[in-house]
Amino acid sequence: MALLAPSAAMADDREERAKELFYEAHEAVERGDDVTACRKFEESLALFRRASTLLNLGDCSERLGKLADALRYWTQAAALLESSDPRMTLTKEQIARIDRRVPRLQLVLPRSLPEDAVVAVDGHALPSAEAGTRVELPVDPGEHHVVLRAAGHKNHDRRVALAEGQRQRIALELGAPLVTPAAAPAPPKPERDDTLWITGAVVGGVGVLGLIAGGVTGGLVLDRKATVEQYCNDADVCTDPAGVKAADEGRKLSTASTIAFAVGGAALATGIVLVVLGTTQREEAAVTWNGFEVRGRF
Repeated sequence: MALLAPSAAMADDREERAKELFYEAHEAVERGDDVTACRKFEESLALFRRASTLLNLGDCSERLGKLADALRYWTQAAALLESSDPRMTLTKEQIARIDRRVPRLQLVLPRSLPEDAVVAVDGHALPSAEAGTRVELPVDPGEHHVVLRAAGHKNHDRRVALAEGQRQRIALELGAPLVTPAAAPAPPKPERDDTLWITGAVVGGVGVLGLIAGGVTGGLVLDRKATVEQYCNDADVCTDPAGVKAADEGRKLSTASTIAFAVGGAALATGIVLVVLGTTQREEAAVTWNGFEVRGRF
């Protein structure tokens, strides 16, 4: 029994505080301050639930124009009262009277309602209901905002104003599907220009041959230089026929080697550009080789 004593004491404290708030609420009623009165009645009810507090909350809510709250409080009070309680008759009369005044929203939900869909009225989500059913809600007079939210869909919003005793039927629908932005199409693959590609390959091949020829003639130049050094003691004057012949051939071969390297390099560069142009055809390329410039646009 000793273990129960603290809980009992706490319960007594809560009930005592609820009683204080109840009397403070009545004082606010006498002052005509129904906003404060309703708040204190609600605080008292949260601490200790009594039929008398609910009945007073019903009266207070009606004076503030909150008819749906008034109907709810009186209905809850009736559930707490004994059938023999003298207040039961008056409570039932109040329920019948206020019930005629309370506006009602009749919501018709779509049959294709997703499981994650939420219906909210004035920002308050309603308990989940079976798809395709009708939901009737008592509301206060005035404007109300109804919204149906579902993943992957736009919100379906409706606003409606109701007067006392009015009933309004609203058929809710899923909003339009949200469209995911389509991914940007992949850039088209570059088309190959076979004419340019083949021409580039041929020109490039000629360039390679030119470089090879330049290398060969360069080697011959070195050979002739060795002959000159062998038969001619004076670098400027040579009287030996073999040396003179080697020097003359060396000069010609040197010129030929230089020309072969220049033409071969230019042809190779041009061939490379033409092959690239024939493959991509997108950007502008320019290659300069020994004064020759080749441009192309991809």
